[in-house]
Amino acid sequence: VLGTCARFARDRQQLDDLAQEVFLRAWRKLQSFRADAPFEHWLARLTVTTCYDFLRREKRHRAPATCRVYPD
Repeated sequence: VLGTCARFARDRQQLDDLAQEVFLRAWRKLQSFRADAPFEHWLARLTVTTCYDFLRREKRHRAPATCRVYPD
């Protein structure tokens, strides 16, 4: 989980927050695990989905870049 989250987080604080969110989601969704595939695959998929959700939230909250055009 930490290895995957490290690819998406920019610093240690974000990494910790992201990993904690993954484990909270795993705990809440544990009843949805059907055992069709190994638990590790289910957790890996949940981790990647959580990381993508994190990136979407970051993109929304980030201020848009402004481009100023100065006349010649």
